[in-house]
Amino acid sequence: TDKKRPEKLPTSKERLAYYSWPSRRPVKARDFAFCFRLYRRYRPDAVIGSFGATNVMLIIGWLLGIRNRMTYWHTIFPMAKFQFSKIPLKQWLLYRRKKIILKVCATHILTNSNETKAYLIRQFKFSPDLIHRQILLIPDNPMATEIGEIKRENIISFVGRLDPLKGQDLLVAAIPGILKQLPDARFYFVGSGKFENQLKAMVAEYGVEERVVFTGLLSLPEVYEILCRSKVHVSASVFEGFGLVNVEALSAGTPIVARPVGGIVEILEDGENGYYFDRDQERDLECKVMKLIQGDWTGFSKRARRSFVENFEMSNITNQVDDFEKLLID
Repeated sequence: TDKKRPEKLPTSKERLAYYSWPSRRPVKARDFAFCFRLYRRYRPDAVIGSFGATNVMLIIGWLLGIRNRMTYWHTIFPMAKFQFSKIPLKQWLLYRRKKIILKVCATHILTNSNETKAYLIRQFKFSPDLIHRQILLIPDNPMATEIGEIKRENIISFVGRLDPLKGQDLLVAAIPGILKQLPDARFYFVGSGKFENQLKAMVAEYGVEERVVFTGLLSLPEVYEILCRSKVHVSASVFEGFGLVNVEALSAGTPIVARPVGGIVEILEDGENGYYFDRDQERDLECKVMKLIQGDWTGFSKRARRSFVENFEMSNITNQVDDFEKLLID
């Protein structure tokens, strides 16, 4: 793991050892040296890199001839393209570097959704045989035993980085219409980011400050508490490799209203655990939120919770073991 919280590392025990990278983000020379020493000591049969650790783990694994060199790819490159739109050379260099490292050093690429897999094939021209979908699983909601007894309020929540890519402005624009039909509704925007001031300005322009809460960054238990009190969770991303927060909402038994983009289509079953909305259709987001709250909300909530348990809860890892072992090169 990284240097962010090394004190959270479990105590090492037989056949399990836990290490922290020398750097908070493992991209420095000392991280390469650390990885080299670790691989030489254990001679692993497989290594799996993720996020910032991908490059160092794949490169050192390739140099030392580790048989199975994997990365878990969580996102899609348009996110980086958007972020570096003002410096296209940097964007191009990052793209080329990533493509070369993956093509030369990786024996397998694991992805969290079919959409991400299709993107990698399309964007990097990789063979479909190189890429394998391993859907992301998470532990059950820590408030699972209380979910059925928690008093729901007319809260509409939106959890995510405050960024134009996430689309919080679409929910802000829908607030006046929702309040006309549901005057006691409250809207929680969980997260922080560069879009915060613009969103607050929009809220002020609509005159709905008293019904909107910007929480800033919260701990995961605090996020779960809000999700468990919410009637609806909204997701309006432009791009989304998977959309983990939607899975977390399902774990709380909270139906979703979202745009049908990326991996969200593998999470939200329209008319079962939520609804899709069309951003190009005026007031569609407002209509879908109200359709959930004023319709068979209890049925949607039960199906939301069931879809999480059956598809995304950690115990489903047993269904992935055989597939994963088949990938390993002897």
